[in-house]
Amino acid sequence: MPYPMFVDSELSPAIQAADLCLYCINWGFRRPEWNFRGPKRDYIHHDFAGLCGELQYSGESYENGRIRKLFGIIYVPDPYTARPRPK
Repeated sequence: MPYPMFVDSELSPAIQAADLCLYCINWGFRRPEWNFRGPKRDYIHHDFAGLCGELQYSGESYENGRIRKLFGIIYVPDPYTARPRPK
């Protein structure tokens, strides 16, 4: 007999909120340096992309004597294929 993936608990509202955030990031949040031209939903991009950008972590890292920008939301073109780190 099938049963629901998320049973009713105190965590259910937090999981549903996380689902909504991920949905908005997937369909509306784009960074220019990603070179990602995939489909997006304009109303989500217009209403929520700025909020996603404000919520994400951003900082700097020092690597090999160079400053590198870090962001909490990144674009992974194919999560199933290994590739070298960008230089």
